Amino acid sequence: MKGLLETKVKSKNVTKVSNNLYQGWKWYTNTLHTEKDRIWVIRRSNKFAVTVEAATSQMIHCVVIHLNTQKHFHLTFVFGFNKHELRRAL
Repeated sequence: MKGLLETKVKSKNVTKVSNNLYQGWKWYTNTLHTEKDRIWVIRRSNKFAVTVEAATSQMIHCVVIHLNTQKHFHLTFVFGFNKHELRRAL
């Protein structure tokens, strides 16, 4: 499982780029919240189950289950804006 930050990949190119880099992996991005996908959460579906509980232009929060052990944990990937006034929502 990985979190990629500041990808700067345009939404229309996400599928093409992710298929080239991580064939067979599942992915989630914060596309709905920002023009460019700044945060990607990628995982091997045979190792982890991931439920995204919240996503904004600056973060993705998920619940992760390790399928072999059935242990679960919360995981948040954060990439805050540079300007202080834009980070306030975070």
